[in-house]
Amino acid sequence: MRHLIIIAATLALLGCGPEEEPTPTRAAAENYHRELRGYEYHEDVMRDSEGTHYYAQSALSGYFRTDDEDLPASLTELASSGCQIPRPEETDALYIVHIGGSEQQAPIHYITNQALNDAAERMVSAYVQREGDMPAYARFKAGRTMPITNVVVTEREKPVFLVLISQGDLIWSLQPAKGTQIRQIVALTPGMLGFAHLPEGTEVHSLYGRSLARCGIKPARMPKEHWSFVRNVKESSYGQDLLAENRKRARDFDRWMRETFDLGFYSAVEGLHLSNALIGPMPSSEDARTPYRPLSGSAVLLSPSDFVMAASKKTFSSQSETLVRQTATEAAGGSLSNLVARGN
Repeated sequence: MRHLIIIAATLALLGCGPEEEPTPTRAAAENYHRELRGYEYHEDVMRDSEGTHYYAQSALSGYFRTDDEDLPASLTELASSGCQIPRPEETDALYIVHIGGSEQQAPIHYITNQALNDAAERMVSAYVQREGDMPAYARFKAGRTMPITNVVVTEREKPVFLVLISQGDLIWSLQPAKGTQIRQIVALTPGMLGFAHLPEGTEVHSLYGRSLARCGIKPARMPKEHWSFVRNVKESSYGQDLLAENRKRARDFDRWMRETFDLGFYSAVEGLHLSNALIGPMPSSEDARTPYRPLSGSAVLLSPSDFVMAASKKTFSSQSETLVRQTATEAAGGSLSNLVARGN
């Protein structure tokens, strides 16, 4: 990371930490929004590899949704691995999570130089068009916020081999129960990748962004009947070629998964947006739940970007605007007013 910024949250009053999130009253299996490529599940919904729905509160004691004050203690660059993917051992329990993203967002943000330059260009263009008369509401920002998904591991019979796949930016927050062992993690995403609470001794093979593309790996989820995209195609003649192309990409990725991990039939924890994944059995009682590990005070590993910031959304928005203005001002020769004075 060429620029790394950690900004502390306002200190909370002693004894006033976050309380456990109340469990939603709606059935977990019905708590979603249908989108083009699947279901975006409520922030508290948890699924397992058999497709059973729960709420995170059933598996995690003291659970609460990540918020602006849930800041990590540090951000460290996550190295990318090579194209030779490790395979599970015969004694491992293999679990796969394949999701598009998450409804929960961490107070961790990033900006690429490209995004910064694009936003500065928009600002310069608007300034010239308005001849310097910019309205107070005009905002020029760049950057993205990292989504986060909790991976609750309760499998105790065997060492766990985790394959974690996301279709975009994602931080995986590991929540292992006492007595579990996560021996190996293979994480794949075309976007930014991060880990929180990575257990000591766990081996990680991570491929993200361009490194994933260089290895020729193209994660794709198989279109399903409940997707709005699939329904729309069936109700009209439009999009048949696109659906066929999506299915082909998914079959190609499925073939790669089978060959890479020596799989026969396999199932995965799936969802377009899923904020909590269960690896193993659901705890038998409230007392058997795993204590929730928040981001607060943790060490987060994150793939590199040009600017990385741990901060509230409000602080990040302000810092982003400042960076865009500085970039635009530099491009204008030290002052935006120069643009109008030159007559473009």
